[in-house]
Amino acid sequence: MSGMIEMLYQAAQRAGLLKVAVWTPSSGASGGSAWVDFRAPDSEILNHFQLNTDYQIHCPLSAMPGVSAADQLQIDGIEYRVQAVRAIADGSELEIRLCKP
Repeated sequence: MSGMIEMLYQAAQRAGLLKVAVWTPSSGASGGSAWVDFRAPDSEILNHFQLNTDYQIHCPLSAMPGVSAADQLQIDGIEYRVQAVRAIADGSELEIRLCKP
């Protein structure tokens, strides 16, 4: 099934729906780059008085194996820090929550 996820992301990349994320592990190990589904939806906080952006990416597990909290990502020239990583679906896809450092 994991091969299906990679095929879906390859199709999305060819359609121009994905962005490149450059991954730098906090451990000092080598990272790399991957095509990811970047999301930046706004959510209301403080009883609807302020907007907060909930940055996250989705990608195949194979794109960023070993990604963890405190790792750094760069998307469109903007730096982000990984807050949390969660496997979704059958475990072959990751949801990675980000914040600006």
